[in-house]
Amino acid sequence: MTKVFLGSGRSNVNEWKQHPVVPNAVYQWIQTGLPNYAEIPEYVTTLTGDSSIWPVLGASSVYSPTSKRFLVILALEQRYANIVLTPKIVRAWNWTINWAAFGDPTIDESRQEDGDENRTLPDELGYIIS
Repeated sequence: MTKVFLGSGRSNVNEWKQHPVVPNAVYQWIQTGLPNYAEIPEYVTTLTGDSSIWPVLGASSVYSPTSKRFLVILALEQRYANIVLTPKIVRAWNWTINWAAFGDPTIDESRQEDGDENRTLPDELGYIIS
């Protein structure tokens, strides 16, 4: 089946949070505003900002995607471990994730997505990033 463009957007620079397991990483649940599609869209992401983008890991990695949201976790390459990545620094550098969604446009109104109470970080992420 041919995938079609479903929508695009940009993350909120003020929504970055400190990763609870990896001290030098930040994360954000990015809300898409898309409807409940029958299949989870495929997301393409890029990172934009005013400073220090080139040593970033994770900008194109999408975790726990649904039609309504997905998770992005950012860290710096190991050789920049002396820089402590915090939400405050990321906001100052104006880091945002731009995203586009592609897939099957069939909507499934009967399918319920996880609510905010289920927005937790997958257990294995600390191991993957560190």
